[in-house]
Amino acid sequence: MIPAILYFASAFWMVHLEAGKHGLVGIKRAEIPSAWKALVARWYLVLPLAALVYMLFEGFTPLYAGSMGLALTVTLILGASITLGASSNTMRYVFWIGLALVVAAVARDGLEILPVASIVGVLVLIATVTRGGRATLRACRDSLADSAKSALTVGMACAIVGSIIGMMTQTGVGTIFGG
Repeated sequence: MIPAILYFASAFWMVHLEAGKHGLVGIKRAEIPSAWKALVARWYLVLPLAALVYMLFEGFTPLYAGSMGLALTVTLILGASITLGASSNTMRYVFWIGLALVVAAVARDGLEILPVASIVGVLVLIATVTRGGRATLRACRDSLADSAKSALTVGMACAIVGSIIGMMTQTGVGTIFGG
């Protein structure tokens, strides 16, 4: 705990010194958006994180929990864009009640990939014909492309580290250095 605090304190201090050296200043307090207001306005976007943490504590594998968290995120983003484009509150109520029923069915029976894919597919089809849906689909496409580009460097670093660890384990060099 203490080394982590020292690390982050020293990283903060070095960033502060570098910013001062280059004459950089922070944003004025009036221009900083309120985190509380954003959380109140878009509270439902915290649900995938809560589901992910819950599933990890319940013993699901990280890959399964992450996949379900991602599926819930996509469902919420597409569903919210569809319901916000609707003129009446009826569509919003139908979406939230439907989502609650799906979550209840998943909690009772477990989840297979086919229902998730069909729900996301239906939401994509509905989003293509609604007002804000097409813009949301374009934003989703662009964010997926950007995240794939940034994941390449992380994947390469993990592959290199895995190769080094595997080499050290298979040759016995790790035990020699450790001894």
